[in-house]
Amino acid sequence: MLFSKRKNDDLVLILDVQSGLARSALVLYREGQIPKILFVHSTLIPHKSSTDSRHVINSTVKATANSIGEALKYLSRQKHNRAAKSDTKKDASDIIPYRVSEVHYVLSSPWIMSEAKRIEISFDTNKMVKEDMIRKMVSEDREKLAEEARAKGKIIPVEEKIFDVKLNGYSVTNWQNREARSLSVSFVTSISGTKMVGRFKDLCSHVVFGHKVFFHSSLLLQHIALNEVNPRRETYVIIHIHGEVTDIVEVDKHACIYFATFPIGTETMLRMFAKETKTDLQVAASMLNIRNSHLSLQTSEKNTESMNKINEYWFKKFENSMKAGPLSMEGGMSLVVSSKERLNSIVGLLREKYPKVSVEMLDGDDLSTFVSYDIAAERHVMISLYAESLGKLRRK
Repeated sequence: MLFSKRKNDDLVLILDVQSGLARSALVLYREGQIPKILFVHSTLIPHKSSTDSRHVINSTVKATANSIGEALKYLSRQKHNRAAKSDTKKDASDIIPYRVSEVHYVLSSPWIMSEAKRIEISFDTNKMVKEDMIRKMVSEDREKLAEEARAKGKIIPVEEKIFDVKLNGYSVTNWQNREARSLSVSFVTSISGTKMVGRFKDLCSHVVFGHKVFFHSSLLLQHIALNEVNPRRETYVIIHIHGEVTDIVEVDKHACIYFATFPIGTETMLRMFAKETKTDLQVAASMLNIRNSHLSLQTSEKNTESMNKINEYWFKKFENSMKAGPLSMEGGMSLVVSSKERLNSIVGLLREKYPKVSVEMLDGDDLSTFVSYDIAAERHVMISLYAESLGKLRRK
């Protein structure tokens, strides 16, 4: 069960593990209030060309451990500061728990893989549909996947979410205790590497007990939050560009229907740009910042061709991934780009390629009414999304 029902306050540690960074965030969930993000810390995962998977795993574990350590240092400082001011009266709303109640890993590729599924069954006569019937359908599929994973000894299911239930071919919200001749359930199952899950759990064994560690797909949590922020948006594609990878999920009628991944992200594009312009990474990053700020400097214009070439390369990968999915780029749908970078050139290219489609860069301001930040905490749109999504799961 997510979140304890015995306390009004829950201090949750979110660990956002992507292909290029590991980020920790401490979020306070207080009854009757929006989630408050108290602390955020990011640790970059160093990239090495022609390296093996062992190096990638060890670097990721090290970066995650560092981010966990920084979060715990923050709690220690808060405890010390309160003890030093014990004689000062303080408002109860300023007091935060010093112990983490739960840890939520939010994983992006390559650390997690999600698959959209639909199970359909028919009955000879009308049959009463109950929750345990649907749970059994999903759990049987999960167990089948778990058996296959155990046989391979490499992956395990870590998350599942039901999106749509159809009775007699029609989607219904209140489906419990209703009769039907046919039943269809759409859901998503996420899997992760057995060894990596074990190492992730070990990293926070000194923070919480193992049964208080949960795993989520970043795309799924982004989807939940976006449905909350704009419930009228029914058909859209989330494009999460990070580190070395781009993750995609197609959403139709608020349900995830297709997942895809291709190996090019923000850091990949930065290295490509540095190579094209014959500069080092620091200079290349500075040049890209200038270009994304729309400053008409000669250095920016000189390298527009190089950046356009890289964007076109990224777009070809994206286009191929989309062709394999069920959605078509038609009017009425949206593309939502989520990234730690302001990828204005990518957004501009997508708008050029798909003039009938709404393309937007996800902005933290969209979530300002759903989450709040401590005055000293860094603002991160991804953390805002995750905090809101977990808050919604808490309210269920």
